[in-house]
Amino acid sequence: MKNLLIFNDSHRSDGFVDGVKLINKQLEKHDLRVKLQFIEDFESDEGEYAWYVTVVPDDLPTSLSENDAHSYFIRKYNEDTEND
Repeated sequence: MKNLLIFNDSHRSDGFVDGVKLINKQLEKHDLRVKLQFIEDFESDEGEYAWYVTVVPDDLPTSLSENDAHSYFIRKYNEDTEND
């Protein structure tokens, strides 16, 4: 899947989400945004934090997970570490 970004480190995944927020601010003037979808329960040799990434028109409705991708990721990370 070419639009899939995988991280093996939670801090890098978190930094990616923060970076996308900055990119989206720059894309506003072009009526575009980067849409992120966190892939839950993803596991591979490359890592376990996976994001499906697309560029979409800014006038499309946003999903809950897209609006709150950063908080969603932190909540998921905290759940995972509590179970360890």
